[in-house]
Amino acid sequence: MAQKQPNILLIMADQMTPFMLEACGGIGAKTENMTKLAARSANFTAAYTPSPICVPARSCLMTGLYTSTTGCYDNGDPYHSFIPTFAHYLTNAGYETVLSGKMHFVGADQLHGFERRLNTDVYPSGFIWSYSLPPENDPTFTAFDFASQYVAENIGPGWSKELQYDEETQFKSLEYLRHTPEK
Repeated sequence: MAQKQPNILLIMADQMTPFMLEACGGIGAKTENMTKLAARSANFTAAYTPSPICVPARSCLMTGLYTSTTGCYDNGDPYHSFIPTFAHYLTNAGYETVLSGKMHFVGADQLHGFERRLNTDVYPSGFIWSYSLPPENDPTFTAFDFASQYVAENIGPGWSKELQYDEETQFKSLEYLRHTPEK
């Protein structure tokens, strides 16, 4: 009888500061389910990224390569479909590989080795991933700035397209997990 393959669940999120997460021993964010999951899982507590920008960092994580090899230097750069990812290797090893949530795969390849995707990706309107530098000495120039979103008095119960996307991601993930027979 063949031995059952272990399940692999990779959770990757932007802006999840460890010192704020209960699951990482911090205080601030109550993460009861993440704490339970972390207690029985492998945790990478000293990992470093080859890029501080999310899309290049994801391309490096997926491929195990540096940005200089993937060619993905900013959030608007695709990385080539012919570069194998860990999802390709897992699929070839007989795993069912499923992606849920945002990866910001730029370009035609929205799977990069995953067999299926539970929901579409989410992009900034107009696909504006990066912004040009201000013209020299132009006081009218205003750049898009996320910083105000992280100031305590600006955080509230508001609803946004990002929160709607997160709700859809959670729903689709739970739906998949509840209705997929164990192999």
